[in-house]
Amino acid sequence: MLDWLKERFEVKNDGLYRKDGTKAGTLRTDGYSVITVMKPKRQQMLVHRVVWLMTYGYLPKELDHVDRNKSNNSIENLRECSRAENNRNKIFDVQLYKPTNKYRLTFQRKHIGYFKTKEEALSKRKELEQQHLGVFSPC
Repeated sequence: MLDWLKERFEVKNDGLYRKDGTKAGTLRTDGYSVITVMKPKRQQMLVHRVVWLMTYGYLPKELDHVDRNKSNNSIENLRECSRAENNRNKIFDVQLYKPTNKYRLTFQRKHIGYFKTKEEALSKRKELEQQHLGVFSPC
């Protein structure tokens, strides 16, 4: 699989690119980007895992986005960690809630509120994190 990936993609400072220079990946509603891999079988793979695999040659069980931004797939923003460490970053979650077409902020799966834009929801999340500094620090 690694050879197949290296024939078609390259890792640059801010993520994964096709050999023609275009950024690779399709953004999912959960904020992660995926690509379709054809070897050894047709499957979708998370871009941050592909970036790690192409850089280090192996896939760890758990990968974490240091800044908690699921679309920031630069190798500097990725780190290998345990499941417990990764779950600490899932305290706050911002997702597009399709029935209202607003962004929903949750804290440990408890509803905080709906926001018109993702930026508003992220701003509120940051405000709450700063109020509780240390309690919500990433791994």
